[in-house]
Amino acid sequence: MAATGTSTIVLVHGALTDASVWNEVITQLQSDGLTVLAPAMPLRSLEADAKYLAEFLDTVDGSVVVAGHSYGGSIISHPLTASERVTASCSSLPSNRTPARAPAS
Repeated sequence: MAATGTSTIVLVHGALTDASVWNEVITQLQSDGLTVLAPAMPLRSLEADAKYLAEFLDTVDGSVVVAGHSYGGSIISHPLTASERVTASCSSLPSNRTPARAPAS
């Protein structure tokens, strides 16, 4: 059950994963009483994926917080996903990602 007065959290996966990448995060957030959704993105093109997400967001009641991982950040930042109901959005790379380094010469 969602906490009273909270936004629905929508998690958007990156290009090399599917929605299951969010399973642990979903479990943690739901245990705190939050409503969390993680749609499976079609991964067709940036514009097509943004349109899909915009249509998905239209099905969610109330305010929404959107988070995107990697390519998912590009999707949630696309103008097609703009909505007055989206109260916050953020995107990031995984925290354990090692920065690329130039090869040793």
